Amino acid sequence: MMDRQGKQDDFLERLMDTFRAEAEEHIDAFSTGFMQLEKSRDSRQHEQIIEALYREAHSLKGAARSVDLSAIESICQSLESVMRKFKHEGFVPRDGIFDVLYQAVNIIEKLNTPGNQDPPGDNEISDLIRQLDRVEQGAPVIKPGAETGAPGRPKEDHESKYIDRENRREMLKNIEARRQGKRREKQAAVHTASAVSTAPTAPASGVIRVSTEKLVRALLQAEELIYGKLSLNHLAEELDNIREELDAWRKKPQKIDLPGVKRLQAKLAELARFMDNDCHTFISLIDTHLEDMKKLLMLPFSTLTEGFPRAVRDLAGNKRKEVEIVIEGAENEIDKRVLEGLKDPLLHLLRNAVDHGVESPQERIQKNKPASGTIRLAISRQESSKVEILIADDGAGIDLEKVKEKIIAAGLITAEKLRELPADEILDFIFHSGFSTSPAITDISGRGLGLAIAREKVEKLGGFITVATQVNRGTTFRIVLPLTLATFRGVLVKTREARFIIPTLNVERVLRVRPADIKTVENRETIIVDDRVVSHIPLSGALELPQKPRIDKAPNFIQMLVLGAEGMRIAFSVDEVLGEEEVLIKNLGPQLRRVLAIPGAAILSPIDVVPILYIPELLKLAVKMSMGTRVREEKILKAKPRAVLLVEDSITSRVLLKNIMESAGYSVTAAVDGQAGWEALQREPFDIVVSDVDMPRMNGFQLTARIRADRYLSPIPVVLVTGLETKAEREKGLEVGANAYIVKSNFDPGRLLEVMKKLI
Repeated sequence: MMDRQGKQDDFLERLMDTFRAEAEEHIDAFSTGFMQLEKSRDSRQHEQIIEALYREAHSLKGAARSVDLSAIESICQSLESVMRKFKHEGFVPRDGIFDVLYQAVNIIEKLNTPGNQDPPGDNEISDLIRQLDRVEQGAPVIKPGAETGAPGRPKEDHESKYIDRENRREMLKNIEARRQGKRREKQAAVHTASAVSTAPTAPASGVIRVSTEKLVRALLQAEELIYGKLSLNHLAEELDNIREELDAWRKKPQKIDLPGVKRLQAKLAELARFMDNDCHTFISLIDTHLEDMKKLLMLPFSTLTEGFPRAVRDLAGNKRKEVEIVIEGAENEIDKRVLEGLKDPLLHLLRNAVDHGVESPQERIQKNKPASGTIRLAISRQESSKVEILIADDGAGIDLEKVKEKIIAAGLITAEKLRELPADEILDFIFHSGFSTSPAITDISGRGLGLAIAREKVEKLGGFITVATQVNRGTTFRIVLPLTLATFRGVLVKTREARFIIPTLNVERVLRVRPADIKTVENRETIIVDDRVVSHIPLSGALELPQKPRIDKAPNFIQMLVLGAEGMRIAFSVDEVLGEEEVLIKNLGPQLRRVLAIPGAAILSPIDVVPILYIPELLKLAVKMSMGTRVREEKILKAKPRAVLLVEDSITSRVLLKNIMESAGYSVTAAVDGQAGWEALQREPFDIVVSDVDMPRMNGFQLTARIRADRYLSPIPVVLVTGLETKAEREKGLEVGANAYIVKSNFDPGRLLEVMKKLI
């Protein structure tokens, strides 16, 4: 009994250590993010920072729940709600907001510090949560003591604990000091591990203690040996080429028989033979060494899943449900780096299964099911280099009709288009950020964020995630991942004289298509694959490569790859499919971090570096192009009226301006505010945007800034028509990128039409 209790205590201690390490990363991200948010004046940057902070709060909340740290969980719940408000309603800085946000970070850090001599009390935590609630509601922040009714006398001496602007610099210093401390600890761990491994008292079993830092470094060094392997291959090929050229030269009828040529040829042949033998030996050694080093960092799934039964039990208890988790294949091993990246996605999926999937005992009994539900987590090897993870529940399944209602309500697609989609493509919308069919937001789920995070993290690990469901039978999520992150397999393609690597995991089909089989449907080129219509676009077009005119005759067949990610499928045509390669990926570095759809490069030889394509982003670029550029070109060719997006929250002004522009021959689409205008820009192309400034949800300045920040929308002219007429407001309008600024008090319809005509 004591032995079992001891193992349980040891497990809980390891679980808490894992949480503390993870929480430190979230705390650092909070501190940095709030600093950036406070300093930035760019609304586009605000959105990116807030989205990141929103996800940090969501992830830390779930992690805190797993280890029963209710105080951190509650603070993160409130922080998540604040970020959600900023995300959907636009960030508006107010006095006291950042004081509260920094205080939240300070308290979380204290709660996460074991043996802290000054732990925050219940009153301090309750006061912080009340303040965060006021921030969410848009109410003024009340300094501690202001609610007591006793002027000038605080209820408790909390005021000194709030972080003012002068102390924020000190907070950043502390964060940096903590990071430096971590580095020193890691270095010390390496030295300690070295000492242990060489000690004469090492156990006879051959097991030694080695720090993780040392193992990671050794693996990276082993990966670098791939350069030597590539270099040897290259040298061997070059020697063969020289020998072949000499052979060809000697066989020419008019050759000049120079002294020593035969001797040189013999030496080259001998050198090539030795090089070939050494090359085979060295390559074999490298491959074996690399595989052995990979195995050092291979850990069983059980190291990740051992905490899942408790997490499911606690979540089910909170929801008054009975849920059992069955784990299969936990003995399978996977790269430690992949395992660490899987923690959040799997926890999100388990919470989703408990909260949304499994019904209450009463509901299950009414459906002739056992009162207790079951979640099955199954891990299995697929081929030699992949692993499959299934998370299946026997619950109610996903209500497809509710999903459709939510899709239409969110404006993600029109009802007409939705009717044409198959069930699996409709289901894929559940992975969109902010999408949820839950009628209420709870502390477990309902915000539509968890599945978006899960897909994002799985794809960053080089994998993909899909979902299948049956009403009253349950839902299954399927994740496929590479076993290691060191190398991966990719398809090498050529288009417009440029070559690219496409990860094999994203390649659904490689096929040849006759030009006659490419059909145009609703201004988009399509082909039929497995009895389904798939959009087609040239890869060179999606990547905006220079389009040189072709002088050769049309080919009999066109090579295509059907690529899939995030529920999207598009066929990309290329000039050649050159084959499949095992490649080592290298990052592009900070100078090229913003290059779209290209996260890194593959080294095929010492002189041959090929860009790798990030397929989810490539598909989004292709969708934007097919919806925007192609349709816009079609409109110009058919001489249709110029399309105007009118963004105005006043119905009176909206009707007036719409009538003026339609009378002048424009085709006008109206939007009631900036957010609705932005959504319209995602759905269809426009030649010009005419917008008010002072609007709810997203104002005209924010809308203009977002248009200018978008790669495809930035060329669209923007005219601001507004009642704001101060010099500062005019300057701000031009600063964010407006092409013209017209004041309503001096409004002249002729002047507006003249400006529009000049801009388009």
